[in-house]
Amino acid sequence: MVRLGNFADGAPAELTVLYDNCHNCAASTFFTSFRYDLAHHQWVARWIRGGQGILVWNAVPPSAPA
Repeated sequence: MVRLGNFADGAPAELTVLYDNCHNCAASTFFTSFRYDLAHHQWVARWIRGGQGILVWNAVPPSAPA
């Protein structure tokens, strides 16, 4: 799902994205947004850590303690 959103008053709109990290498996859902960096003439993602955005939902529950 892609939408436009603002994260500060007067700031330009950013593309926000909810996405799953795989198909046909127990996928986790992540959220991030993209903005256009005029100085570098490229799109950049926010909140990327380890190649993923912010974890919203994890379909694989953590292991139970032994």
